[in-house]
Amino acid sequence: MQERLENAMIATKTHRHFAVAFAVAAVTAALMLCLPNAAWAAEESEPNDSFATADSVSLGQNMYGTSTRTRVSQGLLYSTLEDDEDYYTINVPEKGTYKFTFANDDFGDKWREMYIEMYNQYYERVASFSASLDTTRPQSENLTLSKGVHYVKAYVGSEKQTHQYHFKLTPVINKTSISKVTAGKKAATVKFKKKVGSSKYQVRYSAKSSMKGAKTVTVKKSAGSVKIKKLKANKKYYFQVRVVKTLDGKNFYSGWSAKKSVKVKR
Repeated sequence: MQERLENAMIATKTHRHFAVAFAVAAVTAALMLCLPNAAWAAEESEPNDSFATADSVSLGQNMYGTSTRTRVSQGLLYSTLEDDEDYYTINVPEKGTYKFTFANDDFGDKWREMYIEMYNQYYERVASFSASLDTTRPQSENLTLSKGVHYVKAYVGSEKQTHQYHFKLTPVINKTSISKVTAGKKAATVKFKKKVGSSKYQVRYSAKSSMKGAKTVTVKKSAGSVKIKKLKANKKYYFQVRVVKTLDGKNFYSGWSAKKSVKVKR
């Protein structure tokens, strides 16, 4: 009898441990889904020191890497610095302007820089620039790129041995604007300028000029206006619109337009 009780207690504790472990795993997974960069980021995999071994990165994806500069002895009195060159490949889905954003993830040497070069599918260099290692503030460059595969080459120009960094490439999408907002009975019609190449639009509205608590509606690309209903009568509303463009199955957004307001009729 005593043995049965002890076995039952052990089984109960085991079940509790499994339940707690499952709950912790579920909560952790949920939190990871809530993190904006957790599921949409990647880390370099060595070796990626040539065009042939370049790591693949998607448009809009944060890629994290580490560049190391090694001092190699060439004898008792002489040594040289060898750069760890990191290569990445990224597909540009259409010709246009793209924003390359780079961030140094640890404070570096003053007056030192990280060097970035971009090549097209024919291995021709199409852009080059440097980013300061004296700050962790993101730095960016707008690049005009052709359609097709491109390569990014990153290497450090610092006496410090190791630098961690990350970068991403995103399309530059120009804003649109609201042409007119017409008040109706507990409704408002928002007319905006259509943009060539857009996939759709988003219109948001709020009773507060700060746009706090704003609601958003999606409008198909063929439409140049949308009627928003179920608004409160005799109340002032603020409206904004932005362009949505879908590339490689992912949505990219322009900034929000300037606000326009109207007082809804009874």
